[in-house]
Amino acid sequence: MLDAIGICGLPGSGKTALSDKLSDHYGWRVRTMGDLCRESYKEWKSKNSARTGVSFEDYWAHIFKDSDIIRINKEAKKLLENGNMILDSRYLAVNCMGLKNVAKVFVTAPLDIRVKRAIGNPKYIDKSIEEIEKIMKEREEDELRRGKELYSITLNEEYDYRNPKYFHIVLDSSKKSIDEEVEVVRSFL
Repeated sequence: MLDAIGICGLPGSGKTALSDKLSDHYGWRVRTMGDLCRESYKEWKSKNSARTGVSFEDYWAHIFKDSDIIRINKEAKKLLENGNMILDSRYLAVNCMGLKNVAKVFVTAPLDIRVKRAIGNPKYIDKSIEEIEKIMKEREEDELRRGKELYSITLNEEYDYRNPKYFHIVLDSSKKSIDEEVEVVRSFL
């Protein structure tokens, strides 16, 4: 029985919108790997009061280790095992390894559409279209590189989180409304 949903996708593809809509439909809690990483940051910050000026971005880039990513992905897997939840994770194939209760969904959209969607996001305020595009490309490449480094051995192959073979459903959010996407997922469950 499928009682959890894992959502993966490209930056700006619509993972959060889909997660929120599915949460409204099923009444399940949504957790993101970003939430779990920020919780780790807050915990680290509380233990390192002398370094309170370290931003989350600096923590992520210079302090947060590969072992922290692996630990948080293990935590995410435990959350999925319990069911009745939606997880937004870049490394979903790892989070779901061995789990039969999770519907795995990948959300994509062309880069130009993702950039247009990001224009109103406070994270990209005062950024040009070219700068947003560059940030998204760099983020995708960084996440791809990190995933390969961390999980290629675990999966016994070169891990690319974008590979459709890891998912039950692949949605191009530029071709469907959010309600149509929810219906595709709902009909699979």
